[in-house]
Amino acid sequence: MYGKKLSGVFSGLAVLSLISCLVFLQGCENLQSVGSFLGGSFEAETETKHSKSSKRAKSNEAASLQALSPLSIRELVDGSVEFLRQGKADEAYSYLSAVMEREPSKKEKRFYVLAQSLIQQMDEDPVELLGRDHFPYVVKNGDSLSKIASVYLKDQYMFYALARYNGISNPENLSVGQQLNIPGVLRESSFERELSPGSGDMDTVVGTALKDLTPDTPEELPQASLLEQAQSLWDQLRYNDLILLLEPEIDQSQQSGTVLVGYLLKAHLQIAKQDYSAEGLAAVLERWGQIKRLIQVANADNDTLAQLQKLQSVMVSECHKGAMILYKKHRLDQAISSWTDCLHIDAEHQSSKIWKERAEELKRSLPS
Repeated sequence: MYGKKLSGVFSGLAVLSLISCLVFLQGCENLQSVGSFLGGSFEAETETKHSKSSKRAKSNEAASLQALSPLSIRELVDGSVEFLRQGKADEAYSYLSAVMEREPSKKEKRFYVLAQSLIQQMDEDPVELLGRDHFPYVVKNGDSLSKIASVYLKDQYMFYALARYNGISNPENLSVGQQLNIPGVLRESSFERELSPGSGDMDTVVGTALKDLTPDTPEELPQASLLEQAQSLWDQLRYNDLILLLEPEIDQSQQSGTVLVGYLLKAHLQIAKQDYSAEGLAAVLERWGQIKRLIQVANADNDTLAQLQKLQSVMVSECHKGAMILYKKHRLDQAISSWTDCLHIDAEHQSSKIWKERAEELKRSLPS
């Protein structure tokens, strides 16, 4: 009797165990489905976010390249050099990246090669690029990293690698008396060589060395002419320094049509193009007045005039479009102000004249 009861109990327990297993397996299957669904959803969502982020990055890069498209390869390289002199590596890199997207002409090849060199200076370890051996150099009055690089590295455009070699973030920040490390080995002078141990009688050695050091030319060499200094700064793409050199020296009423005024005009124009590409229209308006004054007295060459007209056309077109947007939004005061800026850029821009008059008439017709 008890055996039958126990048998029934065991049978019942077996059935319950079987049901529990089935329920457990079904639950696992459901969980797997849910997990699969959630995982798939998460992966899809992650992929979507990554795709959107990638598209935004590509869109921003494309927009940046499009903004720089009006500039030639030389202008882009000029701009990148100026940015590097100021320690603005990100801005310089965007200009150089735009150069790498272009196919240079034969005339532009040397600027393309320079762009590659500048990128190398930015990317590579400066010690590996220039070498571990170095000697000390004390900065003197009138020194710049470009000048030092030209003398000791035989390339003025290696200034940025030289700056990184010395841990200098802004190459323009040099102080008289500052000590630099110059890559390479300084050649021993005849004076040092003659004074080495076992070199002979000291008085004879010193006398011979001093005789060797005596210049055949007058003690004070004349400074380079203003024109030579201007040419040197222009060749080094140092437009701000060129302006600082020439503006105090030039009386525009007396120097009308001279080469110096031409250099001053070209320097302002190059900086205006860089400012416009980097910061937009507002950054150029103040300088544009100076450019307009210079164009009246400078004997500008055809290339400079063509660059000027191209920049003027792009700027006034953007200015007019901005003013039209403000006008359509009924922001009349701002629209009128923008058209005033347009006419400051190009006094003969007919569309700006017409729409400014319309905006002024509409403003007068409105109740105050």
